[in-house]
Amino acid sequence: MNSQAYKKSLSDEIDFKVLDQLHSAVTQFSSFCFEIKKFCITTIFIVLAFITKFTNNQLDSSLFTSSFLMISFFWFLDSTSYYYQVKLRGLMNSRIEGIENRNNNNGLKDHKGDIIIDSSRVDKSFIKKAINSLFNLSMSLYYGLFVVNVTTVVLFKYGYIK
Repeated sequence: MNSQAYKKSLSDEIDFKVLDQLHSAVTQFSSFCFEIKKFCITTIFIVLAFITKFTNNQLDSSLFTSSFLMISFFWFLDSTSYYYQVKLRGLMNSRIEGIENRNNNNGLKDHKGDIIIDSSRVDKSFIKKAINSLFNLSMSLYYGLFVVNVTTVVLFKYGYIK
C-alpha cells in the first residue's frame, strides 16, 4: 500500500482556522440559546408580578396578553439563534468537504461520515429552515409556556380562576 503522509496546504490551514472560528460562533450561539431560555422564565415571572401588583392583585387580560407577547418574543429570538447555528454548521461541513476534496490522494482518508450537521437540514429553502427553527425539540420550553398560558386564559374566561 503506497500512501503519502498528509501535508497541509495553505488552503487547508485557512479552512482549519475558519472551522475553528465557525465552531466558536456555534458554541456562542448555543450558549446564547440557553441564556435566552433562562432569561425568558425570569422575565415572565418578574413582569407578571409587576402587572399583578399594578392591577391590585386581580387577574385581567393584560396579564395573559403580556405573557403571549413575551413568550413570542423569546421564542423568535431563540429560533433566530437556532437558524444561524444550522447555517454555521452547514458552512463547517462545506469547509470539511473542501479539505477532503483537496486531499483525497494525499494520505488523508475519506471521512464522509464525519459531518457536523446532516445536509438535509441545511439544504432547504429559507422558509423551510425558518419553520424548522421555530418548531424543533429545543423550543419545547416555549410550547409548554404557550400551553400553560392558553390553559389559564381558558380557565379565566370561563370563570374557573379569578
